[in-house]
Amino acid sequence: MRRAAASCLHKAFPGKAAQLSWLLLFFSLRAIGAEGVFVPYLEIRIAPWAELSGLVFDPSRGAFIAVGDEGDIFVISQAGEIAEHHVIPKADLEDVGLDSKGRVLYVLDEAIPEIYVLDADTFQFQGKIDLWQPGKAFKKFRENSDGYEGLVFLPPGKAGEKARLMVSNQVLATGSKLEKGSGILIMALDGSEARFVSTGLYDCAGLALDPDGKKAWAILDIPNEVFEIRPDGSVGLHFHLPGKNQEGITWAGNDFAVISEDGVFRVGRLGGKFAFRR
Repeated sequence: MRRAAASCLHKAFPGKAAQLSWLLLFFSLRAIGAEGVFVPYLEIRIAPWAELSGLVFDPSRGAFIAVGDEGDIFVISQAGEIAEHHVIPKADLEDVGLDSKGRVLYVLDEAIPEIYVLDADTFQFQGKIDLWQPGKAFKKFRENSDGYEGLVFLPPGKAGEKARLMVSNQVLATGSKLEKGSGILIMALDGSEARFVSTGLYDCAGLALDPDGKKAWAILDIPNEVFEIRPDGSVGLHFHLPGKNQEGITWAGNDFAVISEDGVFRVGRLGGKFAFRR
């Protein structure tokens, strides 16, 4: 039933947009180990019904695309206003990835689990990728998993490497279950090829592509930290973030945005050029 329903997007009532309010906050916090200052300057509060869980910045629109646990898809301006609102009925959307050049949107539905392929401009359904596949990598990805939370589109590499998707699972266990079960799935766009890489990250809640177009960043919910994920899937630098219960992460030029507390996301500027680098 959910599979059939997911093929159709419905526009929601525009009146809900009036429930959004935003507040400018000025403060600075030095991230642990970073060579700069993370300065959140805009806090956007979405009404409780939204339950935001993932976002990506769309450079063509100059706006954020955010998804929520109740199947909501929002286009949110950098001023904090809802420009568009669509719904995938009965879906539990956790994260979103964008092919900005090909204008393709990839949306992760945790409940099935599946990745929906949408037109990035019209949000029309184009296809889906099943994550419940029999391959060894997919099976390892599901073992000990408590959910499917992160998704990012990885563009083609300069050495002829094809575009891929990176998906993260969520493991809330500790010890060997965490070390072996927590990880990412790096897969072809059609799901035909995949490999699993163990990360050992607790409560991974979202993924984002670094501005260099190569590595990704994973945001952790309860630990309130962000980790560098290298192109080979290995884990690099990590930093602490303000807020609590982090849900999603994205880059917007020199700005860095995170969703936290199920419906609040902070947009911040990094002191220096991309402070999460050395």
